[in-house]
Order: sequence, then C-alpha cells, then structure tokens
Amino acid sequence: MVRKAALGAGIFLLLLLIFLLSFSKTGNPEVELQTQGDLDGDGVIEKYVWNSQALTVTEGTKVLWKSPQGYGIDRVVLADPDNDGTDNVVVSLWKKGSFGKMRPFWYTGQNDEYKNHLFVYKLQDKTLKPVWCSSNLAHPILSIDIRDVDGDGLNELIVQEGQYKKLTGNRYIVDPEGSARTTVWQWQEWGFYADDRRKN
Repeated sequence: MVRKAALGAGIFLLLLLIFLLSFSKTGNPEVELQTQGDLDGDGVIEKYVWNSQALTVTEGTKVLWKSPQGYGIDRVVLADPDNDGTDNVVVSLWKKGSFGKMRPFWYTGQNDEYKNHLFVYKLQDKTLKPVWCSSNLAHPILSIDIRDVDGDGLNELIVQEGQYKKLTGNRYIVDPEGSARTTVWQWQEWGFYADDRRKN
C-alpha cells in the first residue's frame, strides 16, 4: 500500500513538473521576472517587472511606465551599452512590424512580420524614453550580456543569436533546433555596429 502511494505521488509530481515546464517554454504570462536599480540617480530604487506580455516599471507604489500592448518581452537588462555613464533599460521583445504608423519613405516592403527587436530606453522625467529601437532583427536573441570584453574601458553588447521558425502568416518564433552563434556589438554615435573579429 505504501509503495502504491509513493508511486502515485511520484507520478503526480512528474506530471506537475511536465505541466510547469510546458508553460515556461511557451511564455506563460504568469511567470514574472524582476530586477531593480536607480537609473535616474534620484536615490529611489525602481523595480522592473516583466513577463511575456509586458514590462512594468514602478517606483514605490507608482507605475512609471508600462510597455505598449502587443509587445512580447523576453529579456530585460539594466546596463550601459552606449557608454555614457548611465545605465539604460535594454529590452529584447517581439512585436509586429519594423516600424510604427510612420515608415521611412524609401521603405516599400511589408511591415507586418512578428519578429524579435532590441530596444534601448533611458529613465528620464519619471518615464522610459527610447534611445535606440531596432527594426526586425535578422536573427532572434537568445541571450544578452553587456560588459567590457576587450579591456578598453568601454562596454560591448554580447548577443547569442538563434534562427527564426515561421509559423502561420507572418508570425515567427525562435527555432528550437536552429543553430546559434555569439556576436559582439559596439555602440558608435548612433546605433550598434558588429565587431566581426569576435563572431563565433
């Protein structure tokens, strides 16, 4: 009887583990991650909380900023990628379209693909303001690290990139069986430029 009970409990725990893992892999909006920092230097700590649906920035009980509807947030890093001495909010997100309502006059292609983007924000006047926002990335981001990799006193953006897998329509996800590589990027005046010497 004891063995049957133990076996039943073991099966239940295994099924529960499978259930939880399946939700984490599909971006369960109930799974929240968070970090904190004082990015505006006012001596008050802000909290950055995100899941697959939104990033919310709070200071005490006050909500300073929430990401627009339609953004799927998968990574948030507080660091200084542009080397101006102030940490930024670096966000990997998924959204539809490379541009907003106004697109460059020279661009005539489609603007409805759901793909990965990298956005950099600064906290100013108690809200997040964009510093740099990418269009659709050629390769989706698997991980982000921001640090000085070559000892020159300047931070680099280290990104592990994967491959896209197309679903129905123009919606894409990360291909779980796709190859991955690591690339290093440097901030130069306005935007990130690849350091081809450090690709692998």
